[in-house]
Amino acid sequence: NLVICQLAALSFDVPQTLALVSDPDHEQVFQRLGVTAVSTTRVLSSIIEQRVAFELIHELFPVGEGQAVVTDVIVVEGSPIIGRPLAEVELPENSLIVCVLRGGRAIIPRGSTVVRDHDRVILISLPENHAEVLRCITGSTNGQ
Repeated sequence: NLVICQLAALSFDVPQTLALVSDPDHEQVFQRLGVTAVSTTRVLSSIIEQRVAFELIHELFPVGEGQAVVTDVIVVEGSPIIGRPLAEVELPENSLIVCVLRGGRAIIPRGSTVVRDHDRVILISLPENHAEVLRCITGSTNGQ
């Protein structure tokens, strides 16, 4: 992967290459050598960890080469955000609720938007604060 990506970039002026690597340790090596790399093992293990830890997660996927995570969380009774305007919800830095799905309808939220029981909340966060964001949304450390 490394040689092919470097060859494509240097010899054929390919503007962007992407290498898939199995070993997460190789990801940084590739980056230092000028090749964008994504560790499939790291991405898949992150998805599996999040799915296992949080039963309320409907969908989860990394974006931006794994630099951000998009999550679809079902909000249920007991969640600390139910009945509160989003302006009052204190999410960790580098996280954002980007959409609320209610009754088959998408709502682009504002500060005055109030989350209801059984709404689906689409959020984006950085991987390092993802668990903390989920705790703020669900009120639980295990998503139940």
